[in-house]
Amino acid sequence: MSGAAAAMWTANGVAVCNAAADQLTPSIVADPTGAAIISWSDLRTTANGADIYAQRLTLAAGAASWTANGSLACDTTGDQVTPVVISDGQGGAGLVWRDFRGGAVADLYAQRLDTLGAVPALCTGMVTLAESIPVTATNTNSYFQFTQDEYFWMGIGIRPATGTDWDLEMYTPYTFAQAASPVCFLGPIGASYQSSGVDFIVGDFNPGFTDIPVGGFIPGIRAARYSGSGTGTVEFDGAANTATTDCSGGNCGATSINNWSQVLDVWDVRLFANQVYTFDFTKTGADIHFLLFKPPSGGGTYIVPRSAREFDVTTRFTQYTPTFTGWYGIVLTNEDGVAGTYQVKTTTGILTTDVGDGGAQATGLHGVVPNPARGAVRFQFALERPAEVSLRVVDMAGRVVGEVPAKTWGAGAWSVLWDGHKKSGEQVAAGVYFVEMLVNGQRVGQSRMALLR
Repeated sequence: MSGAAAAMWTANGVAVCNAAADQLTPSIVADPTGAAIISWSDLRTTANGADIYAQRLTLAAGAASWTANGSLACDTTGDQVTPVVISDGQGGAGLVWRDFRGGAVADLYAQRLDTLGAVPALCTGMVTLAESIPVTATNTNSYFQFTQDEYFWMGIGIRPATGTDWDLEMYTPYTFAQAASPVCFLGPIGASYQSSGVDFIVGDFNPGFTDIPVGGFIPGIRAARYSGSGTGTVEFDGAANTATTDCSGGNCGATSINNWSQVLDVWDVRLFANQVYTFDFTKTGADIHFLLFKPPSGGGTYIVPRSAREFDVTTRFTQYTPTFTGWYGIVLTNEDGVAGTYQVKTTTGILTTDVGDGGAQATGLHGVVPNPARGAVRFQFALERPAEVSLRVVDMAGRVVGEVPAKTWGAGAWSVLWDGHKKSGEQVAAGVYFVEMLVNGQRVGQSRMALLR
């Protein structure tokens, strides 16, 4: 009714419920979102007595917002009568009623209906993840936890099925079911909302940055299906995986198992400030991505999403210069779930590697460019056949002050760039130096070089 006592809806009223049998003891409350919410005791199903229903009517037109003839709040055995309803202030409602399910003496029960008039999903079914064991998320909101009890980088990711987008959120430990569904956790820590591909969250738990509590760090994880209807594959990795630098051979660096089809692998690598590194990333089979994350510059918990990476590549060579010394995080993601392999080798002091004309040439060191130099220097060399090559920068006293670590090269003309720094990261002083080329450990060439500062 209007302030002038005029009917504002359909003449003779709108039907809240016209289901069979009686609807009794209605209760009504104003909803600040522009509606009225009505609840009542309903006898449409006589087999188990009176039940509790509710409906939401818009104030503008008196139109029902929820299921025709009301949304069911309770239909257990015995009578449920004399409901009282309140608005939750967001378009939903809370109801309480006298309930005779236990016999002749009434008890009080309550229920909440969401903005669609439905009983909210319950916070149940949380799964504890084991290290590097993928599990399948099927529910639109799936809940997980894991234990990080080692001082290394860790990561948790979800790979969506084709045509589906999943998001990933991390929450404060031990808070499951303390918040309303569908979130169910309290205290958000991090979240990843990629529109495609693997969503993941990583954290740095290296000593000096994060103190792991007794019993481990056990966060809550919510995987939420944003679009589509497919499943998601979830995996946690927080093991002691350390990738060495300047290594050679088939299993050095960050190397996968054979037929690797998991969601993600996480590795730690020690990098030094202002030192140029080249990452050599090779892969087979799957659509595998290589990402690098830097540690925090100060203390405290450090948990970030995929979008916080330093780079995300699928190409072979990537150069990177850290701004401070620390344990950096390497992440490999398998985007399509196909079995494959990967290897990431981290080399100090090489900016780029360039293939020459590919033909067999006389083995030896063929040039230092520029010379004299004020910064990086390119060493040009050739091989008649594949061999292991290293290059050393030696001062006038015979001390090695810089180097390009040993690596196997194919036959042909090649060049590498040396950044003018020692392995420790210090810049080599101005002066006259010798560049020595070693092939399979034997010196085969030498050139003189001047550095200017």
